[in-house]
Amino acid sequence: MRICVIGKFPPIQGGVSMRTYWSAHGLAARGHEVHVVTNAKETRSPFRMHMRAEDWKRCEAMYGTGSVTVHWTDPVDRSQSYIPLASPFVSKLAAIAAQVHSEHPFDVIFSYYLEPYGVAVISPPK
Repeated sequence: MRICVIGKFPPIQGGVSMRTYWSAHGLAARGHEVHVVTNAKETRSPFRMHMRAEDWKRCEAMYGTGSVTVHWTDPVDRSQSYIPLASPFVSKLAAIAAQVHSEHPFDVIFSYYLEPYGVAVISPPK
């Protein structure tokens, strides 16, 4: 099964991020293709964990026929500027999910927290 998870993920600290990480890897270990779409790289202190090089490598993994692939939003910079300046999380998450879905159609989409993750969920064409 091809699964998309739109939500918190390391380096965002906390229980939801940790559960998303372990759920994605647990599903992949059971043979599912899991795509995680997250804005986690945009998180700043004090809500961001310290990530070593080996921690970043552990975010994605292959488990025989299963896998975890993480699709990150880009941190806001001048190329994304508008007034007032803020990161358009919903738009970026939805655009990434739509792009990945067009390349690898999802069977299931899961999201937790309405804003911004739930709003970014797309409905696959039937």
